[in-house]
Amino acid sequence: MRPNDQKCRTVFAAVFTVALAFLGPSPDARAATEATSRRPGTASLSGVVVGTDGAGVAGAIVTATSEGGDQARVAVSGEHGVFGMAGLRPGRYTVEVSLDGVRRVSVGPLDLASDANLYQTFEISLEAGDTMEVVARQNRDDLMASELRETGGRDVAEAMTELPGVWKLRKGGAASDVVLRGYQGENLNVLIDGVRVQGACPNNMDPCTFHVDLSEVQEVQVSKGPFDVKNVGSLGGAVNVVTRRPQPGPAADLSLAAGSYGYLNPSMSASFGGERVAIQAGYSSRRSDPFRDGHGYRFTADAGYRPGEEDSDAFRVKTGWAGLFLSPTPRDHVRLAYTRQEADHVLYPYLLMDGVFDNTDRFQVGYERQPGSPGVPVIRFQGYATHVVHWMTDELRTSSMGAPRGYGMGTYAKTGAHGGRVEAQWKTLTVGAETTARNWYAETRMAGRMYMPQYAIPDVWSRTLGAYAILERPVADGLTLSASGRVDRFRSSADPRRASTDLFTAYHATRSLGVEETGATGSLRLEWAPMAGLEVWAGAGSVVRFPDAQELFFGLRRMGADWVGNPGLRPSRNTGLDAGAQWRGGPVLVRFEAFSDRIDGFVVPYSQRRVRMVPGVMNPAAKSYANVVAEMRGFEASASAVVAQRFFVTGDLAAVRGTKTPRPELGILSRDLPEIPPLTGRLAGRYDDGRLFAELEGVFTRAQQQVDADLREEPTPGWGICNLRAGITWRGLSLTASLNNLFDRYYVENLSYQRDPYRSGTRVAEPGRNLTVTAAWRF
Repeated sequence: MRPNDQKCRTVFAAVFTVALAFLGPSPDARAATEATSRRPGTASLSGVVVGTDGAGVAGAIVTATSEGGDQARVAVSGEHGVFGMAGLRPGRYTVEVSLDGVRRVSVGPLDLASDANLYQTFEISLEAGDTMEVVARQNRDDLMASELRETGGRDVAEAMTELPGVWKLRKGGAASDVVLRGYQGENLNVLIDGVRVQGACPNNMDPCTFHVDLSEVQEVQVSKGPFDVKNVGSLGGAVNVVTRRPQPGPAADLSLAAGSYGYLNPSMSASFGGERVAIQAGYSSRRSDPFRDGHGYRFTADAGYRPGEEDSDAFRVKTGWAGLFLSPTPRDHVRLAYTRQEADHVLYPYLLMDGVFDNTDRFQVGYERQPGSPGVPVIRFQGYATHVVHWMTDELRTSSMGAPRGYGMGTYAKTGAHGGRVEAQWKTLTVGAETTARNWYAETRMAGRMYMPQYAIPDVWSRTLGAYAILERPVADGLTLSASGRVDRFRSSADPRRASTDLFTAYHATRSLGVEETGATGSLRLEWAPMAGLEVWAGAGSVVRFPDAQELFFGLRRMGADWVGNPGLRPSRNTGLDAGAQWRGGPVLVRFEAFSDRIDGFVVPYSQRRVRMVPGVMNPAAKSYANVVAEMRGFEASASAVVAQRFFVTGDLAAVRGTKTPRPELGILSRDLPEIPPLTGRLAGRYDDGRLFAELEGVFTRAQQQVDADLREEPTPGWGICNLRAGITWRGLSLTASLNNLFDRYYVENLSYQRDPYRSGTRVAEPGRNLTVTAAWRF
């Protein structure tokens, strides 16, 4: 056993001992603990802090002040929003809950009796105006900005792995993909404030979460399963990154994050929130060198980089944003927002090329009108336009040596998306309509083909028009029914002047360049609260996803094997069941959820044999896409408990199993779906008094042996690491440090393997020991 492994197991053992001592004590031990934490003649207050959607809010400051002000106690809400405070003198108290120092709610007076524990739920608003919900409330987890930044993650996707059931796919030092319950890429809706920001790169270099800076983020909302009807195509769920809004009065934030491997991230923002007008603006810059793994090697070491390029910048990203919020009347709220991001020199050893530049513009307008009298609905509108321009080459790799233009292959890609939604809400009924339109163009040039352009994505337009309805209503005491439905019309067409119809004919015996489909989505969900603190739910949903432009119309001639879309693909449909329970008892929260999905028409890559002789098409096979029947099953379990008022123990476990029905006629023989994450768990102990916090976290994953042999996917061993985090806040100043992979463990995540036809053959190991320190000042 390596020394690092032994250290990590020792720390795991210590943390597990603390957790087991709390979660499973003997009656005598439990009595002794209660006697210590709640002295005779004193009172206790515990509960949960939630947002307006019912999701727990971590990091809220809970202050209980006695009548007369002679006693005040402070606690902090941990994961899932739970908090607890003991040893209070009996009497009447006013409780104030604050978040980020500006959003506050007061409750009271509360009567705390001697030798009793009062359990209370506190709801705090997370938004100011323009409150359109853009992902389903059902089965949703939220992650606050403070939790994201504590992780030391270089982007939103990397920081999101704190949530059970969420993994990442790493391609380099930044721009990781979000993986939710085994779904990723086109099988997830990833939004920014409800806006579709779709990457231009066919290799998915630039996922949506790459185009938002952590400094912009207020929270991340994650909706799991086939229950989101507000957004077309949420096959496995939806992720919505909510950006910050101005708070009342003037405010400014200055932040500087610095860390291992030359990481530097200064950012600044300013805002003013008035009664009628609010404004905000911000700027952030991020850069880093290539990180080193636990063996001390740069992540560029085995990816074929030219001499001298292995230690060039891993990424450079600059982001600026501005927003204007108007309330001409107390019932009318308008939002205008614009963000510009410029990324250059982004290394992707995972792929065959690197990003030379990747520039993004996103604009949105929102309007909300609150009713002036009973029976009048709330009216909401949102419109947006986004644009991404991307250029990638292999100019930094040895494959480009001797190439006349300095690169052996390069792809220029651009995509634009625009759309909007309008909805009306009468109490528990919401009806709305959504329209989306996306144009996607990608042009590839190779030295081996004399740099003649190949229109890999031939100027494809994809449009949808859909309408939806959501009803949430109580049907009995403690029993709530949610029902939703949606219908969409989808059209996609490629430019006949650019489309590779010869490839479509050679491999799929078709010259079709247009697709039209209609799809319906719906769900039913029951939530039951049989007793205080206990919630039980079960739901069934069916969601349709239409194929994207790449899956339908891609065309690229390559040496050895071409790469071609399949115009005959059917839409994918996920029909899933989801059930779970959550129990809150004082400062303890336990949650368990299981799911089972059947996906008819799930899209997988495969090797397609040539079926017709076509002049100029010489390869016997191509990488293409096919529909299969797939299944995803898994669970998520989590628990959080407050021990001794300021000490938290939290843990979670998540697993997913993905299989498919073979199609021997296509050479699809493996029963395992590709890129499915293994069993993963997390256990942490945290001290937090609202001013000072320290956390020790262990993360572990099981070996993944269930891999797709058809795509030559390889197994990965299990691993475990330890992370240490600490921070202090004083007035408007804060200092946070994250020391990840404490014992410098070498490990490779299962999702570091890119499936054919995209992969370069290089696996990107995770960073070795790395430190990130963030200093921030809010005034």
